[in-house]
Amino acid sequence: MNCFSCKKAGYVKKTHGIKGELIIQLDYPITDNFYLKDWAYLNYEGMLIPFRIDYYEEVDSLHIIIKFYHIKNIEEAKRFVNCEFFVDNHMQWLQEYEKLNVKGYSLFDSNNELLGTIIDMLPIKNNPVVEVKKEKNKFLVPFHQSIIKYTDHNKKEVFLKLSKDELIA
Repeated sequence: MNCFSCKKAGYVKKTHGIKGELIIQLDYPITDNFYLKDWAYLNYEGMLIPFRIDYYEEVDSLHIIIKFYHIKNIEEAKRFVNCEFFVDNHMQWLQEYEKLNVKGYSLFDSNNELLGTIIDMLPIKNNPVVEVKKEKNKFLVPFHQSIIKYTDHNKKEVFLKLSKDELIA
């Protein structure tokens, strides 16, 4: 991996333990195919520095604990708190989320009826939800891949397989 093919995926939230582990808060929720390769970058004082990953552990849908080979203790780890975290932008879990990044898109039901505009995504693992606004009303709609008919990124529209009555009971 080189720094020209990487993407910001989060930041170092805090240290963890005394062995130099870091807690990373991700910008994108962890998907079923979440996987980190051997290297990641931290933006330290304006420079992307490569770090070889020793191991990592998923904490929840937006946090991981990561240990880099060359960070041996908590004192070394503290230097990187608040640094941006970068990974290879070709990673499948990032690309999968990019497809789901539909804030500002119009949402339609199976009858092509406009439900509203997607204003936020709630990254609940295995049960994603979008917040939709129509006029002055806001409501939540399930947004699992199994109910999405298709997405037109050019027109910024998402069509679902379910009707309004099936979605909002």
